[in-house]
Amino acid sequence: MNSVSSPRPATSERFIYRSVFLSLLLIILSSGIVQAETYKVIRVYDGDTITVMMAGQKQSIRLVGIDTPEKSRKKNEPGQPFSQKAAKFLSGLVLGKEVSIKDYGLDRYGRFLGTSAVNLLY
Repeated sequence: MNSVSSPRPATSERFIYRSVFLSLLLIILSSGIVQAETYKVIRVYDGDTITVMMAGQKQSIRLVGIDTPEKSRKKNEPGQPFSQKAAKFLSGLVLGKEVSIKDYGLDRYGRFLGTSAVNLLY
């Protein structure tokens, strides 16, 4: 039996996309219950860290429930596989948009831990 398969993304790439999508979907659906302040996303550092403007200051938010490959701290190195794709994917979802943040405290690096929901205004 001869089977022809269509080209599909690598398993790990599909896993990353699926994980990010499902995490963001869960965050969006669960945070719609409470009205919260909104903040503009001004930077996506990597696939699980964003920077927002809070009270006129930049604040780094590490997104809870999302774990993506880390980008390199060195300028000319690519980082872990798919780290750039994860950051690009998250950028497409939130960069330049107003988001609600639910705060879960600070991590060991001083970043806020939180969930984010894009405010969908029609």
